[in-house]
Amino acid sequence: VSRARKHFERAVRIDPKFARAWAGMAQVEMIDAMASQGAERDQAIVAMREAAERAYEADPIDPSANLVVGWTQEILGKNQEALDWGLRAVELAPSYAYAHHNIGVQNAYAEEAEKAIERFSTALRLNHRGPERFSCYRDLSVANFMKGDVESAIEMGCKAGEAPYDELQMLLVALGANHLKGDQAKAKRIAGRIRATFPGNVWGAAYG
Repeated sequence: VSRARKHFERAVRIDPKFARAWAGMAQVEMIDAMASQGAERDQAIVAMREAAERAYEADPIDPSANLVVGWTQEILGKNQEALDWGLRAVELAPSYAYAHHNIGVQNAYAEEAEKAIERFSTALRLNHRGPERFSCYRDLSVANFMKGDVESAIEMGCKAGEAPYDELQMLLVALGANHLKGDQAKAKRIAGRIRATFPGNVWGAAYG
């Protein structure tokens, strides 16, 4: 994250009206906000909002700029506002996989499993080779559980576990999916990854 911030900071110094760079800054601050608590989280949210506003001011029809404005609403719990900005991003760029994914998250928050599955599936079709696909598998697993389709939830959750990087929510979904599938050996390996990367997590510690 710190390396990404340096690159985005350099980009906006070179061109203060580079909307995509400001959008990247907003994403970096969002990651910090999600990983922080108390005053540090509040500071990160303020910085995120400022970067998102600068992105939108620089180019109000840039889909990334619109999406990060929506993120500022999401992190404040304003899910309808976040959904509206995500929809605007998709109107501007119908093939914007990340925006479709974000809309699916808002649908899931609203307990609209079918809509969420449709959006996550669209994002996966649009970006079926990029690293973001593993997040789609994770969220498709959760949405299918919400729908009651346990078989599909297990299938997607197991695919999420193939991610070459460690992200806590993804690993927890994969742990549950492999446990339900009956693949205890794989579930234990995933639990080991959780213990190694997130040593304070109770689920990783509790699983054999």
